[in-house]
Amino acid sequence: MTEVALLFEETDKLGRVSMVDTGRVFVDVEDHSLLTRLAVGNLVALRGQTQQEYLVAIVERITRNTQEELLEEEEDKEGNIPLGQALEDTVRAVVVGTYRTVDGDDNNVFKRGADSFPQIDRDCYVIAGKNLQNLMNLLSRDVKESERLQLGRFVADRSALAIASGDRFFQRHASVLGSTGSGKSWAVALILERASRLPHVNIIVLDMHGEYSPLCTESGAFAQRFKIAGPGDLDQPEAGAIFLPYWLLNREEMISMFVDRTDQNAPNQSSRFTFHVQQLKESYLQSQKKTDVLSTFTVDSPIPYELPELISRLKDDNTQMVPGKTTEKQGEWHGKLTRFISRLEAKMADRRYGFLFQPPGESMDYDWLSNFIRALMLSTQTDSRGIKVVDFSEVPPDVLPIVAGVFARLLYDVQFWMEPTQRTPLAIVCDEAHIYLPVREDADAVEKRALAVFETIAKEGASMESLCS
Repeated sequence: MTEVALLFEETDKLGRVSMVDTGRVFVDVEDHSLLTRLAVGNLVALRGQTQQEYLVAIVERITRNTQEELLEEEEDKEGNIPLGQALEDTVRAVVVGTYRTVDGDDNNVFKRGADSFPQIDRDCYVIAGKNLQNLMNLLSRDVKESERLQLGRFVADRSALAIASGDRFFQRHASVLGSTGSGKSWAVALILERASRLPHVNIIVLDMHGEYSPLCTESGAFAQRFKIAGPGDLDQPEAGAIFLPYWLLNREEMISMFVDRTDQNAPNQSSRFTFHVQQLKESYLQSQKKTDVLSTFTVDSPIPYELPELISRLKDDNTQMVPGKTTEKQGEWHGKLTRFISRLEAKMADRRYGFLFQPPGESMDYDWLSNFIRALMLSTQTDSRGIKVVDFSEVPPDVLPIVAGVFARLLYDVQFWMEPTQRTPLAIVCDEAHIYLPVREDADAVEKRALAVFETIAKEGASMESLCS
């Protein structure tokens, strides 16, 4: 006979349900001493519609009130009833699952969500000790051994392991929140270390401060290290240095970097940039004899073009003189592109932006992008570590949102356009996301471009594939 996972004694009884608000319940506490064993986040069990069913809920609020009332149970021999303080303890909890001792042909079944609404006056029990361990074991009972991801131990009972399905865990959005110094990075590093043992793991960490580098270099390293190239990598790049050539940026990303939206000439600057980039990309495809791509490419397509040639054409527009009735006159774009050209040239000359505007010569090859993505998304034959840490610490803050957005967009676009059977499922870990993904109302033009990319990934990217197979 199968042992019942949740078996409560009378000493575990907290009280009775006094109010129900859809998935929330309010419990009037009868055993006030049990409140010392209860805290926000603990679990309680509510008797269901049958003796074989319990609704499992998480405690989210505990309140205590005192009031004066007649203490009838302390009536003396003369019939006098004293006036004293009475406790009114209330627990509010939200239902998260349903447990059944028998469910069809199965025993001890836990399902997420409530199959029925809680009912008034039903008994409520504290889940602790052996009951808690048994319930936690039920949650991970169906997880394959190869997919088991140990997140830690439950605070309510340190002997109970918190096990999740690594496959499902990385298919869903999750966040690690806490104040400065609370251990968020340590928690993420621990999850990554344990995730590295999963089969076919493929995780890319956007490391803003370089704090995850020890995962790649110290004894027992389980991750590969990449780095957005800094000024020191322009002449002799170190191993793992990443360049993101300017031609990877789409039209909106380039314009958000170099066009001042408050400038009265902003529309003219955007228009001429778009026109010339379209022509330069078309010329490149023709020189490479990529006739099959010519009919479908757009100005946003990641196709190389020469930036010095773009600036030359913009300068010609900016100084162009055209025939007038009696003498030459200024052209349509004369003097309207000056600020745009100045910003572009300043960025090109600044070595801090070298990873964008001073990439190595081979980045102009047509096959460069596919080779770059392959190296980043797939494990190499000589290095099977499926976790890649990408160090963004040398990226200037003013372009960090764009760079992070471009990097993530590349990963997403490759997955989106790839044949489903050929996709390489991956998870993206965004370290210090608030730095480059602020609240939309506070975001500038550059940050809004990054927000748009990550919003797309959050809404659509999770449905592509699972991480582990």
